[in-house]
Amino acid sequence: MRRRSCLPALLPATAGLVFSQQAPRQILEIHTPSPVTSAVFAKTGSQMVTLCKDAKVRVWSLPESKLLRTIDPSSGHRVNALSDDGRWMLTGDRAGNMALYDITTGQARWQTRLPRYPGPARFSHDGKLLALAAQGDPVQVFEAGTMRKLYELESPIGGTNSIAFSRDDSRIATVDGDTLIRIYDAHTGRRLAMNNDSLVEPFTIDFTTDGRYAIAAGGDKVVLFLDAATGKVIRRMDRTAEPASYLELSPDGKALVTSYMKVDNLLLPAPTVVWDVASEHRLAEWLPPTRPVGMSWVRDGRLLAATAAPDALHIWRLH
Repeated sequence: MRRRSCLPALLPATAGLVFSQQAPRQILEIHTPSPVTSAVFAKTGSQMVTLCKDAKVRVWSLPESKLLRTIDPSSGHRVNALSDDGRWMLTGDRAGNMALYDITTGQARWQTRLPRYPGPARFSHDGKLLALAAQGDPVQVFEAGTMRKLYELESPIGGTNSIAFSRDDSRIATVDGDTLIRIYDAHTGRRLAMNNDSLVEPFTIDFTTDGRYAIAAGGDKVVLFLDAATGKVIRRMDRTAEPASYLELSPDGKALVTSYMKVDNLLLPAPTVVWDVASEHRLAEWLPPTRPVGMSWVRDGRLLAATAAPDALHIWRLH
């Protein structure tokens, strides 16, 4: 049995698996005028933004499935980030054109052009900061209301794969193409900690609810828990068959979702697993019918995912 002084003891992998009594299930079907290529859930759980093949962004109410608004950004734009409250949406295209939309009006509030196509972007949980990067370039942090640039993070070789804010928005973490994991002060951009234990670049990162630990995963096929103050690894979950492309901690901090990808064929769906953080037991496992086009925890503790058919969007509850 493995034990860590700063986290609950972990049970061995041979212990009995404890699955959720409520299996993953479809809860909504939304008929769409054009096939959906991506879906982003607001953390409120009451709204969803979809990007469709006709290049239009559609805003839907949940669970009513009512189309609230259609936004027609420039051709080729995709949704890069959505604020937790569902008000602000950042879009970008492969030419580097970026726009910030107020979803309540459908109007662009800010536009710019990056030197290359956009990489990761993330709003702070309170919606006051926006972190974004052109592919291969350092992350820039803006004041979301005015889009005044506040500072720029370090410039890793290979750029940044993913960005996360701690729940209190005091820290920013990045997983970078040079295989390093970096943690910064979100107020100043000063680096606080760094980890270089990954042999292959990590793809995804989040913080625990209290902000003491960062959780990262990627090419190494291992989920790492890091001390956010020092960057040291304090826990490793068991190695998995495929790398995780996405992870996120539940609002109460008790469950962790990891969504995997098939490296030999990225077009095929791969499992999504919900883990109990304390014991590493699997609470739920879901093999989607097609690759998910969106997934997120919402504030009431539900884990929602979306898969797309040619004329409909299917919404699933995984936990």
